[in-house]
Amino acid sequence: MFLIPAIWISQGIWPPESSSVSPLPFLTLFLSGVMCALVHHSVRLNSEAFAAAAESVAWLSIAAFAATIPSVYARLIGVATPKVLFHESHILYAAIWSTMILAMLYGRGWLRKILDARPLAFVGKISYSLYIWHLCIVIPVFKGLHYSPVVKGWISVTGAILLAALSYYLIERPVLRWSASLGRPGTST
Repeated sequence: MFLIPAIWISQGIWPPESSSVSPLPFLTLFLSGVMCALVHHSVRLNSEAFAAAAESVAWLSIAAFAATIPSVYARLIGVATPKVLFHESHILYAAIWSTMILAMLYGRGWLRKILDARPLAFVGKISYSLYIWHLCIVIPVFKGLHYSPVVKGWISVTGAILLAALSYYLIERPVLRWSASLGRPGTST
């Protein structure tokens, strides 16, 4: 119950139009992810009917996301739209992605199989490090390299994943192991 008001308050304090490289305007997305984790860990529904419904909701969420792509949206409504129309719609994207991820987690179709794929599981494992470090790669690549945007995009994704993996294995995992050992009986602090 705390997270939904916190999302709305964060939008008032750090409105999307004020976003630059600061992570604060994206607090809505972070809090939505926290809310998804809480729902996922507290809701245990394993019926086939629920799984089928979740699969349908996942597909509807994908369609909703696709409809926010400016070129798709322009075709749907028949009017030219600016490329940045949904660019700062953090609450909209938080709702779409949260619904999509939860629905995929509870669904049983091939969307679930995609989520269970090893490459995506690896990205999920390093996702916190990826969130922390991605701008350290993206900004210099897009400002400093003189390649096409597609090439810069691939360089950015590859570099961010490599930096996040290094950070995860060299910093995050050792710190998690160390912090877990603090709570074990018989260890000195």
